[in-house]
Amino acid sequence: LIATGDESGTTAVLAVLDGDALLIGNVGDSRAVLLGADGGARQLTTDHKPEDPQEYARITANGGELEYGGVVAPGGGNFLKCARSLGDVKYKLHADRSRHLICAEPDVFKRTLAAADQFVVMASDGVWDVLSDQKACDLVLKSLATNPNPSVAAKAIWIAAYQAESEDN
Repeated sequence: LIATGDESGTTAVLAVLDGDALLIGNVGDSRAVLLGADGGARQLTTDHKPEDPQEYARITANGGELEYGGVVAPGGGNFLKCARSLGDVKYKLHADRSRHLICAEPDVFKRTLAAADQFVVMASDGVWDVLSDQKACDLVLKSLATNPNPSVAAKAIWIAAYQAESEDN
C-alpha cells in the first residue's frame, strides 16, 4: 500500500456458519445484527469507535489525539471516526503493530444459533449511522415477506439509508 501511495482504508464484518455455530469477526464500525425468533434485533459485534474507553486509552497511549469524534491523522489534515480498520496506512507508521493509532485487530464472536433465529444483517456504518438495528431488520423482514431474494432485501436497506441521508458508504 505504501509503495503505491494508496492510503485508503475500510472496515469489515464477516460471518462463517459451522453447523449451528455462527462465528463473526469485525474490524471498525461494520456490524452484524441477528433477528431472533421474537422479532428482536441483537447486535452480534462491537463497533470500534474512538470514544470507547478501551479504544480511547489505546489511541492516546500511542500518542494519538481525538477531534470531532475521530482520530486525528499524524501531521493533521483529516481524521477517522473509527478506531480500527484495514488499510489507512498513515495511522500505522510504527513498526510495532501494538503502537498503531488505528489498529487492524479484529474482534471475533461466537453465537450458537437457535432454530428460530431468522437472519443476520451485515453492513457498514453508512447504514448503522442512520438506521437502528431493529429498523434494518424490520426492512429485511418486510422485503423477504414479499420477495425471498436477499439481494432485494439488501437493496431495501441501501435505499432506506440513502433516503435517511447517510453521509457514508
